[in-house]
Amino acid sequence: MTQQTINVGTTANSATGDPIRTAFTKVNANFTELYAKPEYISKTSLKAVVAASSSFADFQSRIAAL
Repeated sequence: MTQQTINVGTTANSATGDPIRTAFTKVNANFTELYAKPEYISKTSLKAVVAASSSFADFQSRIAAL
């Protein structure tokens, strides 16, 4: 499965993003995938990825490469 991104809308309270149920369905699916692959969430590897990341985009690409 690819990462499911939550649409947060254009501005706060604009009603242009995902409804809360849809958003948390995506959150649950993302976590289910992570927990199915324990090597993604070992404390040592996750700490190393966080420490080496220079931005959130860099963090995402490093996680995707695991």
